[in-house]
Amino acid sequence: MTTTTTAYWGNGATNHKTHGDVDTYMFNLDQTTSQLLLDRANDALITQPMEIIQAAVLHSLVQQFPDQPAPVVFSEKPWP
Repeated sequence: MTTTTTAYWGNGATNHKTHGDVDTYMFNLDQTTSQLLLDRANDALITQPMEIIQAAVLHSLVQQFPDQPAPVVFSEKPWP
């Protein structure tokens, strides 16, 4: 974390690095929405479902925290 982000989130933000320290939030999508996300939404820009999900999360973070720079998202594919 940079000095700027540490000041924003507080010094304690870097102390929670284990799975036991995280909060988990879950949601479910109905079948129609899931089908759109996994099929036709990818056709327009030739994307993968994970790319759409990552873009949605990134968009949400930028909308929620407009005074902070957008985070960098790294994505590694363990498959060819």
